Amino acid sequence: MPGLNIGRIAAIVAASCCVAGGAVADTPTPSRVAPDFMHFTAEGERADAIKSAVGLSASTVFSIPETTKFEEAFTVEVPIAGVWSTLELRSHSVRSLNYKLFVQGADGQLTEVEPGPVTTFRGHVAGSPGSAVAGAWTDSGFEAQIVTPDGINYFVEPARKYLGDAPANEYFTYRNDHVTNPGGECGVDIDPGAKHNHNDGIIDNGTGDCGGMCVAQIGCDADFEFYQDFGSSVTSVENRINLVLNATSNQYESQCGIQFEISGIVVRTAEPDPYSSSDGGTLLNQLQSEWLSNQGGIEHDIIHLFTGKDITTPGQGNSTIGIASVGVVCTNNDVGTVENFSPNSCAFDLSAHEIGHNWSAQHCCAGTTMNSSLTCANNFAQQSIDEIVAHRNSRTCLDPLLTTLPLPFSDTFPAGALDSSKWTSTGAAPSTVGNGEPSAPNSCRIRGTQELTSAPLAAAAVGNLTVSYWWQRTGGGNSPESGEDLYVEYRANNGSWVSIATHPGAGSDTDPFQFESFVMTDPGAYHNNFAIRFRNPDGELNQDDFFVDDVTVSGVASPPGNFALVTPVNGATGVTQGPLFLDWDPAPGAANYSVIVDDDPAFGSPLFSIGATLATQLNLGLSFTEGIPYYWRVTANNINGSTFGTPNPSSFIVGTPIANCPGDTNGSNSVDVDDLNAILGVFNTSVGMGSPLDLANDDGFVDVDDLNVVLGNWGTTCP
Repeated sequence: MPGLNIGRIAAIVAASCCVAGGAVADTPTPSRVAPDFMHFTAEGERADAIKSAVGLSASTVFSIPETTKFEEAFTVEVPIAGVWSTLELRSHSVRSLNYKLFVQGADGQLTEVEPGPVTTFRGHVAGSPGSAVAGAWTDSGFEAQIVTPDGINYFVEPARKYLGDAPANEYFTYRNDHVTNPGGECGVDIDPGAKHNHNDGIIDNGTGDCGGMCVAQIGCDADFEFYQDFGSSVTSVENRINLVLNATSNQYESQCGIQFEISGIVVRTAEPDPYSSSDGGTLLNQLQSEWLSNQGGIEHDIIHLFTGKDITTPGQGNSTIGIASVGVVCTNNDVGTVENFSPNSCAFDLSAHEIGHNWSAQHCCAGTTMNSSLTCANNFAQQSIDEIVAHRNSRTCLDPLLTTLPLPFSDTFPAGALDSSKWTSTGAAPSTVGNGEPSAPNSCRIRGTQELTSAPLAAAAVGNLTVSYWWQRTGGGNSPESGEDLYVEYRANNGSWVSIATHPGAGSDTDPFQFESFVMTDPGAYHNNFAIRFRNPDGELNQDDFFVDDVTVSGVASPPGNFALVTPVNGATGVTQGPLFLDWDPAPGAANYSVIVDDDPAFGSPLFSIGATLATQLNLGLSFTEGIPYYWRVTANNINGSTFGTPNPSSFIVGTPIANCPGDTNGSNSVDVDDLNAILGVFNTSVGMGSPLDLANDDGFVDVDDLNVVLGNWGTTCP
């Protein structure tokens, strides 16, 4: 039994006689600690099993909660160099605006299918300016490359990719230099002193003026063996290629000023596919022939084949793991191929290497990407950067990176050429051939097979998103026919194109311009990569004219929409100490969220606060006092204002709630000298079960336990 707190009684008696003023010390903010489940280890049976299966000298094993999921914005906690780090991530597509997915069956025919949802992301390490993260959420789980500000590469992969008995939430991290024996050679045999500058036959698909970042379109192919390697799943193949190109593009963007966009993927799901040979040179020839003959519908500057075969080359045997043509971007020989390879640090580096040859990079520099044997470095030497940039600057086929434009967006096509900051096109251009243009003398002419696509538009923080335009068939040009229609579409947040309207090719050749206006009701339209496009796919080349004019996209600037705080539910008791997650629904139009936690409903002295997280879930690494209420508030923010989540605030109690007013013996809602005297008056006597004087344990006896309840809550005023 606890002893009587004589010192505490003396202090209370002294305080009841006089009141002294004094400063109150600030409540220290608890340091953030990892919840119990959040442990990691670089030693032991699991770490050894992963190192053996993957081929690593070191790795760190940890868990990602199964409640963590891919969202428009989310966070993941991973150990980096022995320290827990928070990755702040956002959905990021590496697909072009006209991205297409084709499947080849046993009959050899290609069928265009609906692409899967975007699963790739980009982000950074919280509190680490200059860091970068690129990855994807694949069938196996969370996969990421983390580049620190000083250029060190870390990788995160699911253990179950390599160990069949691994639980779904088990992951490991490693550095690129932890790979013990990458193995494999590039099959390109080039004279280090020779220069490859294939300027002949450049396919001019772009503007020739990058300005800053250049965008290169990559067409991708996956042979039947690669398809089998990924469970004979088209979606798994698509996700794998998107992951590899997302990481590869991240390296090229930061080091060479080149961004890759996947314009299309062909997945070969049955034999015979066009790639019968495993000889590297023959395989490149087959790839070149196939894409020249049959893949004209996928615009590209580079072709990249993912193969499940073991590539061979003379003098290297089957040690070859990739081969490519050199100095060939935007030519008819713009081909390269890579084997399916692991771990990710090596797979990403292998694609960066072979694509580097396409950009005229030579073999050089041990310990870097362009070394002739695979190093898994994910880093170019300066010599390689200079060679790649020189080839980039010689190309007239590359597009500048279109920056996301604010709303309202509008164009009356006043000049004789398209505004390259607003549009990309495949032949569509301003013209005076329309009749009665709303903004004379020009409208935009869209002929057979042509498309007109807007730049990305910032539509996340608006309401009442509206697309308006005028259109006309024929005008003073060639008349479309039935079935040769004009399609108007918008880009949804999953990267797919959704119909706004279809305007018929059949009709009168003398019809005037007609006005159309559409309010977007699909929540998937409200994102910062929104775009519109007009296309005339079924008309004949240089025939079948449509015209559009006064194109406008607008919206009402609005703060984030309403959203709910989900868990812990308001008023929850018995909440577990760790892990303790706060979850809330996404707020429409939110750019980020502010979160605050306190034991004061007025949030006068916050125990935890974060100013701008992208996630809709937080793992609170705090130690909470059991039995008392805590309050939390989430605020969604964008450039137009802020919105509180409901309820505001929400509360929870860790463990069992303390009685409404512990120590109050007389119902006065305060603990004072009257309660002390009441306890002392019956001290060490039986008062019966349920007595208001039996404060501690309802044993029917008033003793030191009950007295200490009064002393511990002395001076408390209860609501």
